[in-house]
Formats: sequence, C-alpha cells, structure tokens
Amino acid sequence: MKIGIIGSGCSAIYLACILKAKDFKNDVSLLDINFIPGKKFLITGNGRCNLANTLVTNDSYNNDQTKKIIGNTPAKDIISFLGEVGILTRDLGNLIYPFSLSAQDYLSQLIRFLKERNTKFINDFNVLDYQETNKGVKIIGKEKCYVFDKVIIATGGLSKINLKQRTNMFNILKTHKYSISPVKPGLNPIKSIENVKSLENLRAKGDVKLFIDNKEIYKESGEVQFKKDGLSGIAIFNCSSLIARYKDFKVAKISIDLMPDHSEEQINDILKKFNNASKYSCLDGLFAPKFSEFIRQKANVKNLYLFTNSEISKLATTIKNLIFTFKEAYGFEDSQVTIGGVSYSNLSDTLESKIEKNIYFIGEVLDADGLCGGYNLMFAFKSAELVSKNL
Repeated sequence: MKIGIIGSGCSAIYLACILKAKDFKNDVSLLDINFIPGKKFLITGNGRCNLANTLVTNDSYNNDQTKKIIGNTPAKDIISFLGEVGILTRDLGNLIYPFSLSAQDYLSQLIRFLKERNTKFINDFNVLDYQETNKGVKIIGKEKCYVFDKVIIATGGLSKINLKQRTNMFNILKTHKYSISPVKPGLNPIKSIENVKSLENLRAKGDVKLFIDNKEIYKESGEVQFKKDGLSGIAIFNCSSLIARYKDFKVAKISIDLMPDHSEEQINDILKKFNNASKYSCLDGLFAPKFSEFIRQKANVKNLYLFTNSEISKLATTIKNLIFTFKEAYGFEDSQVTIGGVSYSNLSDTLESKIEKNIYFIGEVLDADGLCGGYNLMFAFKSAELVSKNL
C-alpha cells in the first residue's frame, strides 16, 4: 500500500515512524514545501522538545473530541513507542522530554529511523490540490503529481509561518466542502489597552488569573514578560489561547498577583515598615524602579514617596491585583499553535474523511489545540497513532 503524508511536521513524522515500525515494507512518502522536515520540533520546549505531559486537566484541550483522542495514558503510550525507535525519555515534573534534552537530537534520530527504512522525503513540494481518481488519490503540485492509495493530511496550522510562503491548506479543503472552524493564533503574546511601554523587557513572577466578562476561568503561577505594547510568557500564552477559544465576549482581563505568598495585610505592613526607610519610594525595596512607578500610577497614588496610610493601602491592593485589559492577540507569526481548523464533524471516529475516500487528518490541521506544556505535541502523536491503527 502506498501512503502519502502531506506535511513533514510533528504528527507526520510520528505517523511515518509508526507505519515503518509496524511493517518495514510500508511504502511511505512525506510531501512538504520545506527542505528540512520537522522544523517545528526545534522550537518546542525552548529547544529541549517537550514531548508530553502526564497531567491532563479540563483546560488542557479545547474540546471533548480532542480529549477522547488523547485517552487515559497518552504520555505512557508515547514513551513506550519512542523506546521502539531508540529514544529514551526523562521526566521533569509532569513534563516529558527526550533524555538528551535536545530537540535536534530527537529529530535526527527519527529521521535516521525513517531513512534507514527507505521512507521517501519529497521536499520543496507545494501542494496545489488533490483529487480522487480510479487509481487512488492524486496529489497535485506545480510541476509534478503523485498518486497514493491513502493520503493523510498533516499540514499543521498557520502558526510560526509566513503565510505568503506556502499554500494555505485550509483554503484547499474549503473547496472540497470541509467545514473549517475559524482559525486564530494561539499560545502567543497579547497586546494590552494599558500603556506598558515603560515596562518593556522587565519580568515579574506571580499568580496570573484570566477573567472573561468578570468570570475567573483560569489561574496559573508563572513569569510574565513585558513587551512594548503588551504581555508575554507561558502563563500569558495560555491565557491568549483560552481567549481565542471564546466566540463571544465583551471584556477579557488578566490579573497578576505580584506577591502570592503574602496577604494584602502583610504587604500593607511591609510597605509601612519600608515607608520611612529612605526618601525614595518604599516600593523600590520590592520591585525595579520602573515597575514601582508603574504600580504607583496604577494605584492612582499622587505622592512619589512618604505615602500616607491610605495610599499604602491602595498600593497593597494593586500589588495583589495588577490588572491588564486584553486589546488583541499577536499574529500567527508569533503564535505556537493554531486555534480552530478542520471540524470533527467532517470525520469519522478514526479521523477518516466522511466527504472523500482514503483521506485522513492528523495534528494541528484539526480543530484541536492545547495549552503550553507538551499538550500539542501529545495530540499530534496520539492522532497519528489513531490513524495508524486504521490504515
């Protein structure tokens, strides 16, 4: 059987490895516009390749169908298979990484495994369309065409790419009558209504909460990085995806508790104690001067130092609840995942198309997204595993 996989990213490579591990003689080809397969692997987990997560919560994925594909023991299943292709993993808390802690080493091992088993890599191939024929499924390029018995679409989403450099597979799929959930950038920085230019390049650790229309929907401890026009960092990335998943809302706000280990009363006492320590702001003993000034202004405190008890109370409240209002998300070029994609309504439980014969879908091209922490790679792997069982 000739199997064509459109794409050579995370889910595509994993599927090819499964197919070759099952039967060396499987005729598998990966077709992609890129010259280098698996490029997205190299930026996952800050170059260490966060493969999976042993902790899955209700917030981890965007819908029940995605959670069903993930199953009950996703990390265990992935670790087990990687052992079959010569890759050892290690746990760092809930996070699973290659033992080498190197995305490049991990990718190189998978590519070696595939090339040793005569997997075909058809690079620099921009798919213009595909069609069913009496000989199979024809994949159409600008100069060449290829025919396969089965085709798996694993082109990913629109994150981390220049949209002008490749055909948008979603547009092709729309002409084939597939329902596509609106695609948006996810796991990316956000722009705030508040002017944060003065905080650019500063970082703050604390508890981050997301409120949508005054309802708390998410909380995470982490580090926030400030940009010239907004906020970044893992906790912010997760908030941006959760915001993108909402279809209709009026206001989204992010609250940062800058001193989560202290109560507001304790902070109040600390500021009172520091207030007479010098002629400068007592906040400078807690935060960088630029951050201190930002907090003072947010608290609407007029004095520059030697604060009154009332002003200290305002400062303590602001430290426990520093609010930023969502304006808009950064674009696809700054995102790590695509929100939306091919709707599950188009597919059977095995991810085979209901619209066309011999067409399957895996990975980020689907309406499936997860938070930071290995969840998106884990879905790429598990969706590939599901399809491999039914080819």
